[in-house]
Amino acid sequence: MFMEVQTKVITVDGIGSSLSDETSEQGSTCPRCANDAPVRLEKADPMANTCFRCRTCGHIFSPRDD
Repeated sequence: MFMEVQTKVITVDGIGSSLSDETSEQGSTCPRCANDAPVRLEKADPMANTCFRCRTCGHIFSPRDD
């Protein structure tokens, strides 16, 4: 009855790398705590939405497409 979900955190080596730039360009701000540097989660299904995990509060979210 329960669906098994697997996630991997993609880390980026170095400070000031493209991850923080890429997330800020997309407006990926945590809706719970307003942290502006979430971690992008690896997609298990290529057709799935892009999801992020907040480094501060742990909230997992997918930004809206405007």
